[in-house]
Amino acid sequence: MRSRHIAIAVALGLLATSTLVLGPGPSLGAVPSPTPRPSSAGGTPTASPTQTPPCDIPTPVPQAAPSEVRSGQLVTLDGSASRGAISGARWAQIAGPRVTIDHRDSLTASFVAPPVAVPTAVTMALVVFSPCTPSIVVGNVDVTILPPVDGALIAVEADSVVVGEPATINVQLHSDRPVASVAHDLTLGPALSFVAMRDGRPECAVPAELGATAAEFEFTPPACVADACTGIHVAISNPQGIPDGALLYSCTVAAGGNSPTSCDYPYDCCDHRLACDDPTAAALDGAPVPTQCVEGAVQIQYPQPMADFLFSIDPPEPRVGDLVQVTVEIVRRGSGLLGLPFYNLDGTQPYLIGDISPQHVPGSTQVTYELQAAQAGTAELSFGVAFETQRGCPGNDSYEFDGLGSEIFPLTIAARGCTGDCDTDGRVAIHELTTGVRMALGDAGLTACPAMDGNGRGGVQVDDLVAAVTASLHGCTD
Repeated sequence: MRSRHIAIAVALGLLATSTLVLGPGPSLGAVPSPTPRPSSAGGTPTASPTQTPPCDIPTPVPQAAPSEVRSGQLVTLDGSASRGAISGARWAQIAGPRVTIDHRDSLTASFVAPPVAVPTAVTMALVVFSPCTPSIVVGNVDVTILPPVDGALIAVEADSVVVGEPATINVQLHSDRPVASVAHDLTLGPALSFVAMRDGRPECAVPAELGATAAEFEFTPPACVADACTGIHVAISNPQGIPDGALLYSCTVAAGGNSPTSCDYPYDCCDHRLACDDPTAAALDGAPVPTQCVEGAVQIQYPQPMADFLFSIDPPEPRVGDLVQVTVEIVRRGSGLLGLPFYNLDGTQPYLIGDISPQHVPGSTQVTYELQAAQAGTAELSFGVAFETQRGCPGNDSYEFDGLGSEIFPLTIAARGCTGDCDTDGRVAIHELTTGVRMALGDAGLTACPAMDGNGRGGVQVDDLVAAVTASLHGCTD
């Protein structure tokens, strides 16, 4: 079901952007004029209603031959078995490494299987247009691409780069033959740049696991400076052999400009090719090894908003009736939180009362709420912030509303204290009354139960005992 939804989305995008000129749909023939018939009461005849013939909604039948193919081989896409009223057709790629579709605006098309390092699926959609309703119907077909045999593959791994932060891209070697050296050119998209070291060379390195390996990394085109350098030339050799699946090298890249304002659907405009060109490899004896490149892609994106929320409570152990300050400190971890934030405190009811309406405090890293403890128990407080953030990438960006929330912060509120409540559990028990009598007779000091001195005179009098007995009967509610 998910793939069908994706396919429908693709079809809608194709319809919106397509330059395909569709011919008229199949003719349904001339519709005869209604035959007049006399009315039962005489007078002007009335026309008989004419039924509109049902439309033959198309059924796309996409097929691929072969359905399993090696890199570099031709794949034929055939939709000629599709049925119904079809006024136009288009093939589109849904998933997998990018390919070029020839004759995409017809029922029969083709593409060359791209280089892959492991078995990889390419999903193609056949979109048929119709004069019926619905006017667009989509069907999908998968093609499995297998790595080539008897050769080497230089594979650039896909990665992502956050604007303002460097990232590392990795390049691997896959080979079913012993390889002693490889070379190729790696070219970046217009919104990416290689990071240079102080000596002016690309910030690239081979891993220690490759042992005694010689490596050269040079900016291209030759003698280029700064932004004029669009790629690097790489040459790596090891006379002992480079093992299959080895990490050849890593380079540091950064987002260095705007993305194009248009892109080939369905690929995101923030995805940029890492083009691998002119690959060569040699065996241990120096003989050339057939070599292909598996191009990668880097997705440029704005930082994701992140923050920690730190709670502090004053007093830290409130009781019913206390005024309580709940302060939340916002610790930002990333630059993605933008715009005008609004802060919300949840989970206060029924334990705390007061103004908890959303607060807007531009530039502040702390938000404080003045509340009153209203009921004993544990309040599960949580804090949230709603804000505007930037999505996409430079040149293809947008502003959207987003939000972050804290984990649950438990706040325990004790019952209100009262005269005679020695253990502050919100009630006065018989043994606490007995302690109060002993204190009034002088048989126990004030430290035995400070709460028994309700009037604060430094001792226990008759009115203190009366207040304690009342609390024992009715609870610490008054």
